[in-house]
Amino acid sequence: MNGRSSDRGAVMTSISTRHGKDTGPWAFVLSCVLRALLLGVLWWVLVDGDLTSWPVGVPVIAIAVAVSLLAGGREPAHWRLASWLKFVPYFAWKSVLGAFDVARRAYYPGLSLNPIFHEYPLRLSTERGRVFFANAVSLLPGTLSAELRDRHLVVHVLDTARPFTHDLTSLEERVGQLVGQDLGPAQTVKSSR
Repeated sequence: MNGRSSDRGAVMTSISTRHGKDTGPWAFVLSCVLRALLLGVLWWVLVDGDLTSWPVGVPVIAIAVAVSLLAGGREPAHWRLASWLKFVPYFAWKSVLGAFDVARRAYYPGLSLNPIFHEYPLRLSTERGRVFFANAVSLLPGTLSAELRDRHLVVHVLDTARPFTHDLTSLEERVGQLVGQDLGPAQTVKSSR
């Protein structure tokens, strides 16, 4: 029993001091509770509010919270609330446009496609920002993240007639605002068929 208790304490200490400062046990508890609540809401949405799913959901949420705490990134999060309030409507609108684009192409298969793999140079410097950007790109109209490299994101683009480079640059700038990073000017990019 003593060994287990000290192991948990070591994990809690390691998590609460991950970024070079001791945030104390309350920050750890708050982090656990917030993650569990967020994952609980996500579970509830995924199962359409079915209460009979909770015997499976609770252990899954507990495991997800533990994994997220232990593997939770090597850099501090500097998400900005004001930027989130701007980002959510933008992202929702782009997601709706992406859904309509997919539906249009499904109902009208004769629409022209000009697919390419586009290598987009990333200006985001944090791993968290890059991963968030790569995931968000897949919901833009006509784009799909294919591979995240060190300083580039390979994006599959359905139609080069769309302003996809503008969309990618705009999205990256918004993600930069979310993580508190000024990105500077966009770089030139290359595409391949």
